[in-house]
Amino acid sequence: MKQACHIKHDNTFFILRRHHYNAIWVVGELRRFIRSAVKKEEMAAYIKQEFFGHLEPHLKDEEMALFPLLPPDDAVRLEAEEQHRALHRLADNCISPAKVSPSIVEAFADLLEENIRFEERILFPYIEKMVNKENANLN
Repeated sequence: MKQACHIKHDNTFFILRRHHYNAIWVVGELRRFIRSAVKKEEMAAYIKQEFFGHLEPHLKDEEMALFPLLPPDDAVRLEAEEQHRALHRLADNCISPAKVSPSIVEAFADLLEENIRFEERILFPYIEKMVNKENANLN
C-alpha cells in the first residue's frame, strides 16, 4: 500500500504558518499607524524592527525550505519570489524616515497581506500537492 508524506503536518509548515499569523498582526499595526497619523520616524523604526527582525528571516526560511521543492521555472514559485523581492524593495523605502510615507506603508502592508494570503491559499497547498504526488509515485 502506498503511503504519501503529508507535508502539511511537517514542522516547517507549522512554523511558517505561525510566522504568517504574527505578520498579519504587523499588517494590522501598520494600518493602525496610518489611521492614527503616527510619526514617520516611529513607523520607520517599527518596520525596520519587524522586517529585519522577523519578516526577512521568515522570507529566507521559505526561500530555503520551500522554493527548492518546486522547479525554478514554476509559475507559482516565480510569483512567490517576485512578491518577496517587492517586499524587500518596499521595506527599503519604509525604513528611511526621509522616504517613508503613509502611502508607502500602506503599499507595504497590502503587499505583505497579499503575500501571506497567496502563500496560505496557493503556495502551501500547491507544494503539499506536488510533494505528496511525488512521494506517491516513489512508493
